[in-house]
Amino acid sequence: MSQPPRFVFLHISRHPLAFAGIIFTGFVNGCASFLLPVSIGEFFTLHYHTGSSKGKLLNWMGVHINTLEQFMMFFIALLIVKAMATYLESIVTYRQGELFVKDIRERIFSAQMGWSTSDLTKRTYGKYLLRYSNDMKAVQGYLTKGMMAGIVNLIFLAMGLIILSRINMMLTLILFSLLLIAGMAIYILAHRQKPMISASRTSRSTLLAFVARSLSEFDRIKLKNIEYRKMEDFNRMSEELFQTNMRSNKMESLIESSTPFLIFSIIGILLWQMTLPYIHIGASNSLMIVLITLMMQGPLKKLLKVPGYLNKGKISLEKIEKLISQKKENVMPPLASPSIL
Repeated sequence: MSQPPRFVFLHISRHPLAFAGIIFTGFVNGCASFLLPVSIGEFFTLHYHTGSSKGKLLNWMGVHINTLEQFMMFFIALLIVKAMATYLESIVTYRQGELFVKDIRERIFSAQMGWSTSDLTKRTYGKYLLRYSNDMKAVQGYLTKGMMAGIVNLIFLAMGLIILSRINMMLTLILFSLLLIAGMAIYILAHRQKPMISASRTSRSTLLAFVARSLSEFDRIKLKNIEYRKMEDFNRMSEELFQTNMRSNKMESLIESSTPFLIFSIIGILLWQMTLPYIHIGASNSLMIVLITLMMQGPLKKLLKVPGYLNKGKISLEKIEKLISQKKENVMPPLASPSIL
């Protein structure tokens, strides 16, 4: 993706502890997510005295459990750690998203209050209302679901690949290559969707501006008896918005359907590779690789959606930045006070 707008860098520079905390809690959450199902294998080893590939993996990760009492204490501790990490990661991420849009909202209104009366009469102010609604949602998604969640899920996938590399390096390299190919495919689709999103936003802004202008001129429309003409204009713009939205939604649906297809295609290719003679791997380790890959499915699905969130948010941020920079002499309000949350 191209370079993020300056608002993102400004926000991150003012809340470094919060971003570090999100990454750290995401890492802890990822560790707990891997350890919980893996630790269950140790239960079967201890209680039924059977070998377990998951129990072996737990030992590889530096965790040694010798009794059922130790297992229960470890399992309960993992549950508590995961619950706390999930809550902290979620609440801090939400807070940062709200602080981000709060600052941008205030900057937009400050810039608009700096317009002169003549400036305002030259503009169709109705379309700027979207900057306070749809654009704010896209901007928040850019930061929370795009950047922050993208980093956390990337760390989770990296942890999974490191664990898999200790089982079979060749299959791990194959999986890593397949993940790169899947990421490139989604990126290409998201790049093609970007002009469609922009066209949809433009049509929506035009329609909203037309409604705002028509309602502000309601007396004049009634006096001149041109309601029918206004309804025709509105219906034409509504149809245009419908068509542009459908073009964007078709691409969105293609991206949505491609994600599970790519994920299970990757698993299928790994299974096929296990049958080839140059891959030397036992049954228990093969099952372990498939199970860990399935555990990575959720973060991978979220990661493949990141380009879409970044595209939508970047379009909104570029429009907002252009709006604010139109009046460089405006006095901008200070950014929100730094906070670790």
